[in-house]
Amino acid sequence: TVLLLGFGAIGQRLAEMLAPFHMNLVAVRRQPQPHPHVLTIAEADLPAYLATADHLVSTLPESPSTQHFVNAERLALLKPGAFFYNVGRGTTVDQSALLGTLASGRLSAAYLDVTTPEPIDPNDPLRLRDNCLILPHIGSATEDARNQMATMAAENLISAIDGKPMPFGVTQ
Repeated sequence: TVLLLGFGAIGQRLAEMLAPFHMNLVAVRRQPQPHPHVLTIAEADLPAYLATADHLVSTLPESPSTQHFVNAERLALLKPGAFFYNVGRGTTVDQSALLGTLASGRLSAAYLDVTTPEPIDPNDPLRLRDNCLILPHIGSATEDARNQMATMAAENLISAIDGKPMPFGVTQ
């Protein structure tokens, strides 16, 4: 069972990528809506599903309501031996609570593409854990994503040279 915290664009794409593995997919949404391949639940139902999760994946954005969403209380409810992944924002995880849960053995491992702060301090205790892999916020660095970024940069450059507004998020 994979429990997705957040079911926006990233969570939905992840669900598509996991579909061939025939896993039980559950996603937490502010407003659950029916989905053909993923059970969507409200945050109020989260505690019951944490106990069934083999994998907990956070794709949550940063907001006041998601600050330390993954906290000691929720980590304590996880199925023993579960794996945790954060590909959303570092502020959504209480890293001290995560460290304690990893040290206790309740979590098998954590895989973090994002931390607070970024980059994480070289002496941070999470970096010293054998069961914690930390990436430098490069989880989206697929070949397709890099090609799309290069195309957008080229289109921005051409527009700038032509004296036109840049189409991709650059203000002058």
